[in-house]
Amino acid sequence: MVEKGPFCDVHAAGLKGNIANKLGGYHRCYLEDPIHVEFVSDNLCSMLGYKKSELDDLIEGCYTAVMHPDDAASFDAFVYRLAEADGCESVIYRLVKRDGSMVRVADTMTSITDDEGVTRGYSVVCEMPEDESPLRSMIQKERMAVVKVSGGSHAPIEQMNDAAAEQVIFSGINRDELRFMDFVAVSDRGIVRKAVERAYAAAYSGKETIVFVSADGEAFRSSLWVDCIRPGKTLEDSRFCIKLEIESAYQQSCEAKLSFSKQLFSNFAEDVFEVDWAENSVKYICRNKGLIDIALNVRVFVEDFKEMFLGRVLPEDREKVDEFCRNVMVSKSGSGGSEPMKIRFAMEKEDDTTQSPSRARNASYA
Repeated sequence: MVEKGPFCDVHAAGLKGNIANKLGGYHRCYLEDPIHVEFVSDNLCSMLGYKKSELDDLIEGCYTAVMHPDDAASFDAFVYRLAEADGCESVIYRLVKRDGSMVRVADTMTSITDDEGVTRGYSVVCEMPEDESPLRSMIQKERMAVVKVSGGSHAPIEQMNDAAAEQVIFSGINRDELRFMDFVAVSDRGIVRKAVERAYAAAYSGKETIVFVSADGEAFRSSLWVDCIRPGKTLEDSRFCIKLEIESAYQQSCEAKLSFSKQLFSNFAEDVFEVDWAENSVKYICRNKGLIDIALNVRVFVEDFKEMFLGRVLPEDREKVDEFCRNVMVSKSGSGGSEPMKIRFAMEKEDDTTQSPSRARNASYA
């Protein structure tokens, strides 16, 4: 939402001082090439839950890095208009707070060209009151992870908001060793790499959907956007902001499926896998004791799954299990209502001891 207003002299109004403190926050934009934020006030940082140094390090002058992706285009258009000619306009958008929640704000910016021909925009940012925000209840439920990464192939994590930290931080891990790609389902890592490449070429990637795996093994279908906040000479030298929003409806569906699977198979099965031949993928949908250490409800390519699975089979049984898997892949057992194929084999336990043959599991692909 954009509204035009009368031109006002921000210096005469004392915008950077008392008015900014009363109205919520203040930021100053450099409206020459490249357009970026030069200054963000302490009270605007406080509104978002950050210390000033934390927010400055996270966004590196790219204000849209903490803006809801759906609102970035209208904000960009708003800024470009004010860069073309001195004036005063207002726009409404959502900002992502440190805890991942959203705050809906009104931004009134005045652009002024100084004696040297340099144009800057001076903005007052105010949180929208409840009675002016009919979508407030919906906005309050939204949470978005924001992660700053470098452009390497594994996307090493440099900084993140609290919503992201809840998903990727776990005991014993050094924050400096965290890599974003380690939390993306194997089959979706190519999607993320292409999104980063598009952002490097055009500032924004556009929306993608991936499966994100948290540190405790939970899988979430998530919407993902990538912003290039600091372009370098190469993609690897650049810095990117990744925004991730978990799709709650999908997560509820996964939880319902998992609950149903456990209830249905608990009497005669310890672990259940779902094969999707159309996508050539396998999902681990029910775990009791754990045949293999992969997250639940995450798509894994059949060949990758087979390699990980065979790694847990005892050497003396590995050849026959490998042959069994090849036969299943050829026949696609279960797709036509035939009897399930079965095999008995021994596996290693998680503590590397041997599971006795009498307790070996029957593998059934149906």
